[in-house]
Amino acid sequence: MFRFASITAALAALLLVQGDVRALPSTPHGRAFWTHDLAPREYKLGEWGKVSVVKDPQCVVACELLGHWVTHKDLTRRLMKEAEVPPYELIFSADAEATARVVAAVEKHCLWLDKERGQDVGDWLRRDAQTAFLAGRCELRAEKMSALSDFLLVSSSGTPHLILLMDGQIQSCNVMLARDATGDADLLFMGDDTNTGSFRTFERKK
Repeated sequence: MFRFASITAALAALLLVQGDVRALPSTPHGRAFWTHDLAPREYKLGEWGKVSVVKDPQCVVACELLGHWVTHKDLTRRLMKEAEVPPYELIFSADAEATARVVAAVEKHCLWLDKERGQDVGDWLRRDAQTAFLAGRCELRAEKMSALSDFLLVSSSGTPHLILLMDGQIQSCNVMLARDATGDADLLFMGDDTNTGSFRTFERKK
């Protein structure tokens, strides 16, 4: 029974990978790599406390985040357990000036941390911001208000994370994205800045 279950799981994993990658010969320790594992990256990690914005075609969130998103009420209600779901809208756009502002603000904050708080305080920000996968401008729209912020997409504790610069203040939140490979039915999930809260769900504006 255990052997059958193991074979079934292995077949399921192979089906999930699908046929767009080609297996390479096994390594001496037995693992067979896939072609995308070995594809060269055109970037390196930035310096400690410095921000390097790179392009990586394998970063799902960076490739799909830009655009106009509207609240998916049913999924948000399911995840947030809220009876009333405000109709928020998010617009992410590429913006060179916004990118320069948020990079400068994060690097300035890292320098302040070094001088005023020491190397061990806020080390996650210095580490995570070394490599950013996307940057630009974000507009939040609600029924009676709107807000603008500059954003930086990084990876924090293995989770896609947005660093936001709003009115001179740095904030952050977790972000996830489920991609529709054949259409525009992508789903965007916006969470808190820690692994404690739930996520609001957005879909692309039709």
